[in-house]
Amino acid sequence: VKMDPQDLANCREIHAGLMAKERNTINYLFLEPVETTYFPEYLKVIKKPMDLRTLKENLEAGKYTAKEEFYADAQLIFDNAIAF
Repeated sequence: VKMDPQDLANCREIHAGLMAKERNTINYLFLEPVETTYFPEYLKVIKKPMDLRTLKENLEAGKYTAKEEFYADAQLIFDNAIAF
């Protein structure tokens, strides 16, 4: 099952907004997966890591069949940041 084309376009727009240069004082923390060699305890605290690159890769690979799945992973980025 593929995501509705309009929902896919909206998700791409949301992702682009999260990646926007005007947010680079904050979003740089979430661009790539957490480097666990520097933070070895990360995976003990965070059970489902997520970052903006992985979010985009999942979106483009068709992993999300509904916009709510994309939204959940986007929210997970921020929930993980708060938890860690």
